[in-house]
Amino acid sequence: MTSLKMFWDCIFSPRLVKIYGNGPVERLYEPKTFEKWGDQVINSLYVIWKIGVYTSPFLVGMLYQRGYFEPDGLITLTKLVTSVGVILVVSFCIRGMGRAENPTYTRFLATLQTAQKDLSPSIKQQLNMYDFEFKAWPVEYKSTVEHSDSNPKAVSVPKQLTFPQCLLQIPYRIIAYFAIHTFGIRLIYPGTIGILQMVLGKKTFSFYILESWIQTFDFKNGT
Repeated sequence: MTSLKMFWDCIFSPRLVKIYGNGPVERLYEPKTFEKWGDQVINSLYVIWKIGVYTSPFLVGMLYQRGYFEPDGLITLTKLVTSVGVILVVSFCIRGMGRAENPTYTRFLATLQTAQKDLSPSIKQQLNMYDFEFKAWPVEYKSTVEHSDSNPKAVSVPKQLTFPQCLLQIPYRIIAYFAIHTFGIRLIYPGTIGILQMVLGKKTFSFYILESWIQTFDFKNGT
């Protein structure tokens, strides 16, 4: 019987790719049915969301022309967003249930949680047996020392804008903020495009990449 805490931990836990160092049973991680279904729905909604973000300048204009920003249209949009939100929450729960019922994943998660509390050499060696999303790797180094410069350089302070100038700048700043935080940053840094990352994560596109990655990992003993 899966505990409620384990189920909760598995909802937002990282994706497991492969288990290393187990001799003949060394293998790619195979998610169970519930986890696979949940991941498919989450990834599909993620792609739809990213497409909406990339096309937001055109999408907002189209919705405005069709009256979706009027009271009746806003009610329709609210119902749509609520329905998608419910589907997303259910998908996360289904994925968490599938992970919590998988002994392979629960062993990995227990090792990861122990490493996040205390990354000792023995625990790190156990964690190296798993290949998973790097964002969940425990922090190994924190810079807590403050470095002071004995000869600080002069800092030029920009000229302060007058109050009327500040008011005139507000619309431009709002437009610039939404532009850079939606499609702008993804045009500047293509590697942040979630759709590209998701496509590279599919077996049909990344089988040879993943196999080369695994061979490199095995050859260098996880270093």
